[in-house]
Amino acid sequence: MSRDIEQMAVLPHLSSEFMLWIWWVSECNGCLYNFASADDDETVSLDDDLESVEMWLDDRITMRPSDDTKVSNVMTGESVGTAPEAKVAIANEKVIQEIRMGLRIDDREYNIGLKGSELSLHGVRLPAACSVGEGLDEAVFERFHLLEEVDQVLAKLFNDFARVRVSDEWQTTIAPAIGEWLNEDLDDDE
Repeated sequence: MSRDIEQMAVLPHLSSEFMLWIWWVSECNGCLYNFASADDDETVSLDDDLESVEMWLDDRITMRPSDDTKVSNVMTGESVGTAPEAKVAIANEKVIQEIRMGLRIDDREYNIGLKGSELSLHGVRLPAACSVGEGLDEAVFERFHLLEEVDQVLAKLFNDFARVRVSDEWQTTIAPAIGEWLNEDLDDDE
């Protein structure tokens, strides 16, 4: 991930909370996430024109007990984020170890895996290079640009999450809202 994030000491529980926050935000906002305004956040440089991104939990989520490092639940398939079993696992004190997520920035769609306490990127699928016919150098530089865009968006998302996580809003508003969201499917099953 970004040097901005690599330089932060990411505590293991924060990476799980970040992935849960991504899942919650993407479902509660219909996949659309609006970034904090530039006035609120000057620590991560990002294209000033980019005000929002579409994101969703894609086809994989793995979880583990909070007191263990061994994965105990692996859910795959289309739209795993909407599967009640995924929320039940969280309600049963599992923490997220890995997610696959989709990102759409303008007309470019990415598929990204985030894994572990270090939030390592894996299995990143980039949009097709537009400049393939212009030569190998241009195609390589475009791929690097696309990777940089993903990195910047993820760093910006993490920065927004960290800002909210240390605020009073986390305890008073966000954590209770996430709890209600997790319990929605549990209440429907009763």
